[in-house]
Amino acid sequence: MSTADRLVADEQAVRMYVDVRLGKNLDQRPTEYLLLGDDQGFLELEEAPAAPQSTDADIRVSGRVIFDTWAENAEGAIYVVLYPVPEERLAAFDAWFEEEHTPTLLGYVGWLRTRLIATDEGAVTRVAVHYLANPAAMESDERTLSVRTPRTDDVLEGAWASDIREFVALSGK
Repeated sequence: MSTADRLVADEQAVRMYVDVRLGKNLDQRPTEYLLLGDDQGFLELEEAPAAPQSTDADIRVSGRVIFDTWAENAEGAIYVVLYPVPEERLAAFDAWFEEEHTPTLLGYVGWLRTRLIATDEGAVTRVAVHYLANPAAMESDERTLSVRTPRTDDVLEGAWASDIREFVALSGK
């Protein structure tokens, strides 16, 4: 599949909602992913035309999927990155993500699928949702190389890059 085939046309765009619930002793819902690492809580993804009914999210971002490498049976672990990319840098960021960052990640056999969401509002302007066979993909050489591409330093330059948030979670299914 070529890069052009991975772009999602506006009329075909899927709306996604990403909810993050942080805290201890939370009851896991069957559709959620259990956060790993220092974060305790759950992450939930939903494709829907309207916002989910739940209102207990600590972080909720929503938007339309603008890039998708689509893969069948992409379950196991999930890696979500919240990017507060400034408006004037969005075009350069999107091009880097699509042309350099994602192809490098997909070079690892356990990196199954990547989606990029253009958010509707708020400080977070892009959300990357990566589907992994297991959390070991986070330690791969490809992940390290994906942020050492020719344009990485230019694209991720600025104070905003220190506000990037990352979450890794295991499937609750």
